Amino acid sequence: MADLAASIPEVHEATCVVLGNTAIVGVDVSGVLDASQIGTIKYSVAEALRTDPYGVHAIVTADMDLYQRIQNIAAEVRAGNPVSGFANELAEIIGRIMPQIPSDIITPEEEPADNR
Repeated sequence: MADLAASIPEVHEATCVVLGNTAIVGVDVSGVLDASQIGTIKYSVAEALRTDPYGVHAIVTADMDLYQRIQNIAAEVRAGNPVSGFANELAEIIGRIMPQIPSDIITPEEEPADNR
């Protein structure tokens, strides 16, 4: 998922941690972008993740502090430490994020008939 997120234009690097059926994806973008540009990038990442079984429930953030924290947790998990040891920190991260959740994206083909 991190590689998929990093493939989006303007994303310099991405990292993620999967906990159960939810992933937290942090993206590193340029510090000179405005909030609307960052929002568009986050939406593009969420759209790309929508087809991944874990990515469909991903929470995407471009906050640099949260990105760093997610990156540190991912490194700890790769080092063999159980992700359950970071559950409180992950809960805090999720609580701080205004999520862009891939499963919330509705394409024109998926719109309910009464909304047309």
